[in-house]
Amino acid sequence: AHHLLFLSQGWSVAVELWFYLCAPFLAQRSWKTLFAMFTASIGLRVGFAYMGLPQDPWNYRFFPTEINLFVAGMLVNRIYLYFRGKFRNVDGWAALTILLSSIVFANFIPFTEVATDILVLAITAISLPFIFSLTKNNRWDRAIGDLSYPLYLCPTVVTIAVREFDFGAQEGLVVVALSLIVSVAIYRLVESP
Repeated sequence: AHHLLFLSQGWSVAVELWFYLCAPFLAQRSWKTLFAMFTASIGLRVGFAYMGLPQDPWNYRFFPTEINLFVAGMLVNRIYLYFRGKFRNVDGWAALTILLSSIVFANFIPFTEVATDILVLAITAISLPFIFSLTKNNRWDRAIGDLSYPLYLCPTVVTIAVREFDFGAQEGLVVVALSLIVSVAIYRLVESP
């Protein structure tokens, strides 16, 4: 049924809602319990891949295999709160460089696709507090953050509209440009007020 979604990315909202339902209970748990949940979710993800189940939906839309991402955020936030004030800009730049390098070179890592994904996600989670300390007062970072949800919503609709016209090889650029324009309009006219 997910092929019938008007907003194909809308599946993630259901996963987020499940997390929001669980978050008050998870926030009260010890880091050991959270780490156990994180490990179990990763184990389930690896197990599904080992059994040959397709990544979509089992490792992509299924809450028990996605909760590791949310729990990782909770664990990293606890680490960040513990070390807050000890980060320096150089740490943020180093973390950003390592993160971007891991994303760029992920296809050259001689692991399975699932193992590579886990490695890149782990590097992402560990890097985020350092990157946050680097960019938290940046005006551009704030503006990009303000546009994140509208940009999440509109590319599918914009793509459908753009395909009604013949932009040829420029279609992708037109979709990006119109998505940004529509996102700014959504932010200014709906979200901000």
